[in-house]
Amino acid sequence: ITVGDHTNYDTSFRPNLLGGIETITASVLATPPDDAWRNALYRPVATNSHTVRPTSLLAIPYFAWANREAGAMQVWVRYVSA
Repeated sequence: ITVGDHTNYDTSFRPNLLGGIETITASVLATPPDDAWRNALYRPVATNSHTVRPTSLLAIPYFAWANREAGAMQVWVRYVSA
């Protein structure tokens, strides 16, 4: 996921989600995972513009993670300044 100066964020309170929480939504760019990780904790960022696609982001407070069903999670988000 990549966010930056171009990203517009919207917040909303969702009373029916996890007993009521504030969420953040945004239109972002996503780069699909590849096999370059090779079990390493870190690696250089290499982005192929042909694989980047627009997608929507739904950010839920970290404290609520254990109260959800299994799903994808990303703690660190790439930021690109214009």
